[in-house]
Amino acid sequence: HLARKHNMDGKTEKELIDISLMEEMTRDLAMGFARVAYNENCETLKPDYIKTATVQLKQVAEFLKNRKYAAGDRLTYVDFWVYEVLVKFQILTPDLLSPYPQVKAYIDSIENIPAVKDFQTKQGPKLFNGPMAKWNTTY
Repeated sequence: HLARKHNMDGKTEKELIDISLMEEMTRDLAMGFARVAYNENCETLKPDYIKTATVQLKQVAEFLKNRKYAAGDRLTYVDFWVYEVLVKFQILTPDLLSPYPQVKAYIDSIENIPAVKDFQTKQGPKLFNGPMAKWNTTY
């Protein structure tokens, strides 16, 4: 509702499909990350999850290959969630993203939006996950 109200949803059927695809890819990454990050056996689970995430990140990178944002040239609501998840990987497992310059360009494009830059400056460092997470850091 809020995305439609603020013109941050897809305008065409293709944009809506692309947003939906990116949303589901991001959900897979985020849920897998959370299952590991909050598990008591985090360090044991991490290597297998990183293998899975490597495949998933490659799919995200391919999807973003010739796009500025998930829906093409227009910023939509899903881009903020994608950004959040990709930044976790950029900070916690930087080697996973290094083969994908398009992902770095995507992250930079979000960070260079003046309102985003201003928000990040004002909020200061925050934990990625809740304090009970075993795999965590600030951003």
